[in-house]
Amino acid sequence: MGGLRETENMMTSGNKEKQRKTSLLALAAVFVATMAIPFMATAQEGTDEEVTLANLEERVEAAQTADDHRAIAAFHQKQAEEAQKSAGKHETMAQMYKRTTSKVVRSSGALVEHCNKLSADYRALADNLLALAKEHEVMASETK
Repeated sequence: MGGLRETENMMTSGNKEKQRKTSLLALAAVFVATMAIPFMATAQEGTDEEVTLANLEERVEAAQTADDHRAIAAFHQKQAEEAQKSAGKHETMAQMYKRTTSKVVRSSGALVEHCNKLSADYRALADNLLALAKEHEVMASETK
């Protein structure tokens, strides 16, 4: 009987590890997909080129005017809004998984946990992006 319990414990541990790896891979895939989309910020006065994910490094390195910093801030603000939307979608999905009639889905709890984790990660990402936007707004106000 002890052998059966050990086997069950190993299977449960293996399943948890597999679920954890799957969750991490899914999170990484969603994050990469989200960040790969070039969210464009509206160009500010005096700025000919829009800030995109593709040119962000160049724009940050070359930023000298208030308009440059406002454009970068707007870009980060837009990304934060997208991250908030993704967080909300995952919160909704977590609620959906909680209400599901599928005993398999309900009993594992992994999908609810996965969605809650993604939601929290997206909210943290949004907070960090908003902090970046705020810093660039401060730089804009201090730049002529």
